[in-house]
Amino acid sequence: MNVRTISAYCAEFGETKCAVIKRIDNGVWKEGEQWFKVKGSKERWVDLKGVEQWVRNCGTCRAA
Repeated sequence: MNVRTISAYCAEFGETKCAVIKRIDNGVWKEGEQWFKVKGSKERWVDLKGVEQWVRNCGTCRAA
C-alpha cells in the first residue's frame, strides 16, 4: 500500500507529526500530490509515491 495516515507515516519513517503538518500548512507538500483527505477519516493521508518524488526533486514540488 502506497498511502499512510500521517501518524503511521511518522511512526514508520521517524518524522514528527509537527514537521509533516508544517510542510502541509506551508504549502511545501501539495494536496493531491504528497497528501490528501479521505472522507470519513479523521486524519490526512500521505502518498508515499508523491513524497518520494518530492525527495527526488531535492525537496521541491517542481519537476527536476
